[in-house]
Amino acid sequence: MGFISPYKVTEEIPPTSEGNKYLRFTYGNDIVEISCKPILFLRSIQEGEPQMPNELIKLFIQRFDNMLNTPDLSIADELFAPHFIAHFPLTPRMNLSNFKNFMQGFYDAFPDFRQEVHDSILTNARLVLRVTYYGTHQGDFMGIPATGCEVTMHGISIFQIENGLIVEHWAEIDVFGVVQQISAMPSIDYKSIEKSSTFQLTTSHN
Repeated sequence: MGFISPYKVTEEIPPTSEGNKYLRFTYGNDIVEISCKPILFLRSIQEGEPQMPNELIKLFIQRFDNMLNTPDLSIADELFAPHFIAHFPLTPRMNLSNFKNFMQGFYDAFPDFRQEVHDSILTNARLVLRVTYYGTHQGDFMGIPATGCEVTMHGISIFQIENGLIVEHWAEIDVFGVVQQISAMPSIDYKSIEKSSTFQLTTSHN
């Protein structure tokens, strides 16, 4: 099944003087520009001002990177509201303290854990980041002892913004992909599945 995106590209914007290229697309009533170059801030051009000015969003992305790549989890206290809530796969809903403990668990398992931001999208009150995480498995992770394997984990993060602070965070991360990389858990051979008669679709004509 292919991914059905709610975003619809409406036009391609000529490159800027700096050589940056954008696509303009719509999402509901929002109109957003998306950069075709990684790690460039994406500008909201919908009617009305976003909850955070562009400069603050850029600063947030930089500080969020610093928080995860330094690492310095105390930076979370300046980025997230006291009533912050986080939603991650396989975990209950987390408050700010739980979130910092959760992230510390990644550093215990992957001491060199780091993030790379590829794309960012800003609408009226939400910021979306497409990221990749890297690390070397040197501690227990989900019951699997250290293997020394280098892992890659892809993710999407959505941040709800209120009064200049992040109040809610939804994250989709490929946890099972990491488990496959550090264990004997077999990866899925989709090509074999497609060729299997069990999964073949047949059609009949009246």
